[in-house]
Amino acid sequence: MVRRASACKRSWLLLKPKDIADEVRAVLQSANRPLKAEEVLNALPSREKLIVQVEVGSSGYFAAVQIVREALAHVGASLHFIPMELDNVTPGEKGAMITPTRRLIPVYRLSS
Repeated sequence: MVRRASACKRSWLLLKPKDIADEVRAVLQSANRPLKAEEVLNALPSREKLIVQVEVGSSGYFAAVQIVREALAHVGASLHFIPMELDNVTPGEKGAMITPTRRLIPVYRLSS
């Protein structure tokens, strides 16, 4: 039921995941490494149109990323997780404390 509500909510969209699938496939094919969904969105020729049609502001960007994720599934891209070392900065009274942390970052690539 949640899926149906989500599909109905976006039924007015000009660009749907299947509409950008060829662009998404081309971006992945031209990349020489796995890409995050945000990187795929930023490389799409229809990026601005996709963001504007969803909603104004940063929430429009994140909604557009979700449409890209659905398009990635549509083209059969495989999802992988790569570990990334990040510094977590915590402000304190005697200065900032830097704690290294490891996170798993979701990336996509075309299945061979």
